Amino acid sequence: LTAAVPLGTIAASAGFQASLLILFARESSLRPAVHGLAVTLSGVVGVSSVVAAILFASQLHQVIGLEPAIVVMTAARVGPGMYAALVSAGFSGAGKIGRLAFVNVANGTLGLLAPIGALAGGGSLEGAVAGALGGSALLAICAFGAARIIGLAAPHRSLWVRAIRIGLPLHIGTIAYWIMLRAEGFVVSAMIGGKTVGLSTLALSLSERVSVLASPLYNATAWRISGGDARASLSVAVLVARIEIALAVVLAAAAWIVGPFAISLLAGPAYVAAAGPMTILVVGATLLPVWASFGLYLASQASGAWFTARAQVMVAIIAVVGYVLLVPLWGMYGAALVSTGAYVLLVSIGLHEIRRRQPLPLHSLLPRRSDVAAARDMLRRRRPPVASALPDESGDDIRI
Repeated sequence: LTAAVPLGTIAASAGFQASLLILFARESSLRPAVHGLAVTLSGVVGVSSVVAAILFASQLHQVIGLEPAIVVMTAARVGPGMYAALVSAGFSGAGKIGRLAFVNVANGTLGLLAPIGALAGGGSLEGAVAGALGGSALLAICAFGAARIIGLAAPHRSLWVRAIRIGLPLHIGTIAYWIMLRAEGFVVSAMIGGKTVGLSTLALSLSERVSVLASPLYNATAWRISGGDARASLSVAVLVARIEIALAVVLAAAAWIVGPFAISLLAGPAYVAAAGPMTILVVGATLLPVWASFGLYLASQASGAWFTARAQVMVAIIAVVGYVLLVPLWGMYGAALVSTGAYVLLVSIGLHEIRRRQPLPLHSLLPRRSDVAAARDMLRRRRPPVASALPDESGDDIRI
C-alpha cells in the first residue's frame, strides 16, 4: 500500500517528467502551456485512478483484504502526487532551484501527516491513509502556488505531440531503469528468502542512500545540460560527471571503512554481514548518478532519447538474467556483483555513445582540483556557459 502511490506515479508519468524537464529548459516561451499540460495530465490520471479504484474496490477487498475506502483514498493520491512530480521536473528544467527545493521540503514535511493521521485515528490504517491523502493534496497546492510564476495556459495539440514524442522513449527507459534498480530485491526474495533477504535489502538500501548525495547537483544543473547550446551543455555534463566520479571515490572509500560499524550501530550486530555486499554495491551505486547527466545530455541535445531507452532496457534484461543465474550460486554477493556490473555497464554505454558523437578523451573525465571552483562559478551564473564543450585543436582537453 505504501508503494502503490509512487509506483502509480512512475507508471503514469515517468516519461512525461523527463519530457517536461526538457521542454521547460528549451522552450521558455511555452512554459505556461507546458504547465497546463501538467495540470491536464495529472487531472486526467487522478480522476481515472479514483474511478478505477471505485469500480474494483470490492474485488481488491476480496483479494488483499483492504477496505474500499482505503483503496479509494490511496488512488486519490496519485493525481496530486503526479502533479507535484511534473511541476518539480519543470522547476528543474527551468532552473528554478529555489522553488524545486520548496516543493521537496514540503513533500518531506507533509509526509508527517500520515503518522499524525494514524495517531488521530487511534492507530488505524484508515487514519494513516487519510492523513497521507491530506498531505498529498496540500503538496499539490504548494506546488501549484510555487508554479504561479510560470503561468498557466491551455496546451495545444502540437505541444502534446512533442511531449509524447520526447516522453515515450524516456518513459520506456525509466520503467526499465526502475526494474534494474528493484529486480535484485525481488529475485533474492523469490530464490533465497529468509534472513538473506533482510541482509541484502539493508545493503542495497544503504548503498542507494549514499548515491542520493549526488542528486542535488543533478537537480541544480539539469536545465544547463538540457537547454541552450549543445557544446556548452556537454561542458556541463562533463564537469558534473567529474564531480560525481570524485564524490563516488570518496563515498565508496568511506563506506568500505565505516560501513560495518555503521550497520552495527543502525541495525545491530546481527546485520553486520550486510557490510560485505554493501561494499560491492556502493561502487556501482555511487557511480550510477553519472548516467543521469549523460542520459539527459543524449536525450535533450543529441536526439538520443530512443538510444537511452534501448540502453536501459538492454541493461535491465542483462541484470535480471544475471540475478537469476548468480543468486542461486553466490547468494547476496552474486546479486551485489550483478547490480554493480549493471550500473557500471549503463554508465559505460552512455559514455561510449557520447564519445561516438563527440571527440571526448577519457582523461577529460578525471577529477581536477579546479572542479569545485568551476562548479561554484557555474551555479552562480543564471545563464548556461557558452564555452566550447569539445576538445581544443590538440584534441586533448575539455574546456569548461
